Amino acid sequence: MIINPYRFGAAVASLNDGLVSFWSLNENTTGTRTDYVDGNDLTSVNTVPSSIVAPIVYSRSALFTAANSEELTITDASQTGLNPSGSFTASCWVRGDTFASSTSTGFLMKYLTTGNQRGYALYQNTSPAPNRLSFAVSSDGTFANATTVYEEFALVVNTWYHLAVVYDDGASTIELFRDGSSVASGAHSGGIHASTDDFRLGNATFGAYFDGRMEAVGFWSRALDSSEITQLADETEPFYDDVIV
Repeated sequence: MIINPYRFGAAVASLNDGLVSFWSLNENTTGTRTDYVDGNDLTSVNTVPSSIVAPIVYSRSALFTAANSEELTITDASQTGLNPSGSFTASCWVRGDTFASSTSTGFLMKYLTTGNQRGYALYQNTSPAPNRLSFAVSSDGTFANATTVYEEFALVVNTWYHLAVVYDDGASTIELFRDGSSVASGAHSGGIHASTDDFRLGNATFGAYFDGRMEAVGFWSRALDSSEITQLADETEPFYDDVIV
């Protein structure tokens, strides 16, 4: 649920348009994390706790421990709007305690290689070297029709990053943003496969679990423009203050 109809002006108000889900991950719990927009509440797998250590937007973040195989998920059958038929945007704040040294670390995805259920995935890839912050999508679930863009950049531990990914159906492009700036883009046509995999935070189904903190995860059914991504990357802006937490 969103409160205060973005009385701070048009730039902030636009961020409410097409907002499918928003998870603050601010709850003091090891259980379910609430979607404050449309009921896509996330189940805590292996009890993802909260942390009050060095949050970025709120007073707490979700703390993932890779060794415990922790993730936050919602099944395909239970979700609404997380299999976009056209343009979409996803964003999150992440802060790694460690990163896997020889595989991919998953942040946000609905992407399963088994059974050709690739949809979309935001992850850090360390194999092959060099490190690559990556965004992958597939039009039909197969590897053959998957598109990946990446930035050769190694995320630094104990540092917060704002990450965002955009698929613009009209322009037939995908784009990856880090800290409000576009760092990679490429052509992609044919839409996004409606993967039957769970929607997941904190797990790469083809790699490793995330080891660190996450906050303020959003999902939109449209392609946000660069100014809106910049707005999201500035945690001092009032957008986050207008979400019930």
